[in-house]
This record gives sequence, C-alpha cells and structure tokens, in this order.
Amino acid sequence: MRREARPLKVVHCITNLWRDGAQRMLFRLVTGMDKEHFAPHVISMKGEEPFADEFRQEGIPVTCLGLQKNPASLPKALSTLRTALKEAEPDVIQGWMYHANLCVSLAPALTFRGVPPSVPTLWNIRSSLHDRRGDKVTTKLAVASNVKLSSSTSRIIYCTSVSADQHEAAGFDRSKRVVIGNGFDIAALRPSEELRQQRRREWEVADDTLIVGIVGRYHEQKDFPNFLRAAGEVARARSDVVFVMVGRNLTVENDEVMRLIKEQGLEGRVRLLGERTDVPTILPAFDLYCSSSCNEGFPNVVGEAMACGACPVVTDVGASREIVEGLGIIVPPSDSLALGKGLLEMLAKEREERAEVSKACRQRILDRYALPSIVKQYENVYLDVSGRLFSPIS
Repeated sequence: MRREARPLKVVHCITNLWRDGAQRMLFRLVTGMDKEHFAPHVISMKGEEPFADEFRQEGIPVTCLGLQKNPASLPKALSTLRTALKEAEPDVIQGWMYHANLCVSLAPALTFRGVPPSVPTLWNIRSSLHDRRGDKVTTKLAVASNVKLSSSTSRIIYCTSVSADQHEAAGFDRSKRVVIGNGFDIAALRPSEELRQQRRREWEVADDTLIVGIVGRYHEQKDFPNFLRAAGEVARARSDVVFVMVGRNLTVENDEVMRLIKEQGLEGRVRLLGERTDVPTILPAFDLYCSSSCNEGFPNVVGEAMACGACPVVTDVGASREIVEGLGIIVPPSDSLALGKGLLEMLAKEREERAEVSKACRQRILDRYALPSIVKQYENVYLDVSGRLFSPIS
C-alpha cells in the first residue's frame, strides 16, 4: 500500500487551553503523534491561556480565537477561525468538548466555506452525565445542540463506555461511537522516594503520617465539600492523617473551603497548594488518592496518581470504576459517610498490603493506558475517516 507524500493534517478545536484534564490529554496526544504521518494544529476558542505556549514549545501551531462572553467578540473570532482553517487546510477536524464540537460541525457555515464541508469532523466527549450540577445554561444548550447534530459527524470519540451509553441514551447517534481511554506517560509518572521525602519536608508532614491527596479545579462536579466532609470523618477517627488539596482556587482565599475546614475541625490537617504545573512531582508523596466527584468522564489524575503508586479511593462516576476496580475502593457519589469509610478502610491496611496495592496500581496503568497505545488508536481513527492510503500505524 503506497504512502502519502505529506502528513495528514489534523486540526483540533478545543474550548480553552486551561490546564485541565481534556487539555492535558490533547497535549499528550499531539506531542506523541507520529510526526512523519500527522501534522496537528490546535485552535482554542478562548484567549491566550498559559498552556498555549507549552504546545508551541513542542512545535504545535496554536491559534486562539479570543471568544468572550461579550457577543461583540464573535465577528473577530469567526474571522480568525476562517483564516486559521484556510491556512491549515485540514484533512480532519477534531472537536474537544461540547462547544468545540459545535464549532467544528458548523465550521463550513460559520466561516463562509473557510473549510470545505467534505472535510470529516470528529467529536470528543470528555464527560459523563451522572450529575450535571454546576452546568451553565450555555453548556446545557450546547449538549442539546450536540444531540441534534450528532448524526452529521464522522465519529464521536468517548473516553469511556459509560459516557457513550449515557450520551446515546440522551439522543447521540449510536452508530458514531468510538471509545478510547486516556493515555499516560509512564516514564514521567512514577513512584519516587526522593520526591516523597522532599514534599513531606515542604508540607511539614512526619514520615509516619499518612497523606491523602486530591487534585482538581474547584468546581461543583469535583464535589470538594464531599471530600472535606469525608476528611472530617477520617480525622475524627485517626490522628495520623493529613490531607493535601491541589488545584485552581484551592487556596486560603477560598471562603467556602476555609469554612468547611473549620466546620470539620480540620485546621492544621489540610495543605492547600492551589494550582500547580508540577503535579507529577507531587503525586509520589500521596499514600492514598481520593476522587470525590459527582460527575466525571475519564479522571486523568486518578490514573496519574496510580502510576505514581497512590492507592485509590473513588466515587463511582465516569471511568473511575473501570480504572480502579479490583484494586481500589469505590463508593457512591455525593455520600461523604461512604467516602470517609472507604478512606478509613484503605488507611487501615498494613503498610505491606498498601505497598502491594501500590505496585498493582502502577501495573494497571502500564497495561491498559500507556500513552503510545492510546495515541495509535487516535491515529488509526484519523486514517480511517480521511480515507488515507497508507497502512494503519502499528
């Protein structure tokens, strides 16, 4: 089978370039793709978030449309989109999340044929529909619009079969389903006794104290009140546990977080680190990793923490069960008593038993979610929808 003379041009359109789960997966994907066969270009619907520069430093072109809440920003954003698509000459366009899915499906009309309607479009669904609390009206409208347009796209890539089932029950076209999990750079995510000790010194945590960690932006779907109430249950039962919270707006300036810490008697037991860019160097310090979410798609940080050896205790949403089943503890969402009990159950294991769980967690991520395998799955979908003649990457 002959090979094409030039790489396949894939344009990825995403809602924004904050350092959240979908954005980090996109970064791993485009930087891990075979550069001989694929030429990625990223379009962010919003402005110049800091993560954009990291894409550029890896040689990935990035265009930011500058779309804002003010409708006056729309004409310029559409003009920028049209120019970017004309210059990129995409063979495939991939949307990431509901708003960007709409953008790529409507691109021919929105840009006055800045991209030919014959170019195949794909969607990427990054969330589940367990609990949509906190969704803005615009997000709800975007989901409803996705339902109406889902049959017009070439493929819909879900990060978990749970999400696919839920969206198809809501009206998404079942014939478009592709399920591809998230991938992790196992070399960059690994246990480290050196980092463990370094972080403990920074946080003033004794070596015989156990650390329960959680990472994520402060958002209703992450349900941090659930975590802090569960932490209160743990703290009342054990004096040898501290809690480390990492993520945007997880700081002492967050009045609700500080109120819950005081309410649960957790003063001195919680370390609030805020948003960090060095999370892979923090995760090895965690003995346990907790996910308290009421809604998830594929929680990247659960897999990242497991790759670093943390023992997981998670709520049963999105792909969490798929990732940890048989190794960690799974509890119902929005039930702080159950979450606290799950944490205490994992903490009660002997050190040697937790060490075995830790080792098995890392092996699970290596076996199922190693980045090269996940990247190849995406590459082969792009080859399929584009009709390219060279053989699938193996």
